[in-house]
Amino acid sequence: MVTTDFPMIRALDSWRQPMESPLTRFFDSVFEDVHPLWSISAAMQMPPVNLWEEGDNVMLECELPGVKPDQVDIEVSGDQLRLSVRRDEPGVEEKNGGRWLRRERSFGQFTRTLKLPYELDAEKVEAKLHNGILTLTMPKAPHHRPHRVKLLK
Repeated sequence: MVTTDFPMIRALDSWRQPMESPLTRFFDSVFEDVHPLWSISAAMQMPPVNLWEEGDNVMLECELPGVKPDQVDIEVSGDQLRLSVRRDEPGVEEKNGGRWLRRERSFGQFTRTLKLPYELDAEKVEAKLHNGILTLTMPKAPHHRPHRVKLLK
C-alpha cells in the first residue's frame, strides 16, 4: 500500500492541487463577475427554445415570461421562422419610495430567426401563448410530407 509519507507522492499530490496565487484569484473573480452579464445578455437575445418534429408538424416552445400576446410578432417564410418580442421595462416609482436593489430581468426588444429543416405551410401555423410559454404548431409544406402511393390493380 502506498501512502503520502513518501516525498515523491507528496510532490505529486501538491501538483494536483489547484495553484492558489493572487493572479489566479484575480482572474477567477473577474470571470465570476462577468458570467452573469453574459447570461442576462444571452437570455435577452435568445430565450430558451425547444424545437422538435411531430408527425407532419414542426413544434416549437419558447419561454417568454411576463410577455403579452400583443408584444409578440411571428413571421414564417419558407424554412425561416422570425420571432420578435418586446418586453416593456418594469417600472419602480422613485417618487413613491420604490427603488431598485437589483435588476437582472431583461427588457427591450429582440428578434430571433431560426432556420428550420423543412419549408412550412405558413398559412396553417398556429401560435399559443399560455403561462409564459409560446407554443407554435407549424405544418410542413405539402412537398415535405410523406405521400402514400396507391398500387394499381
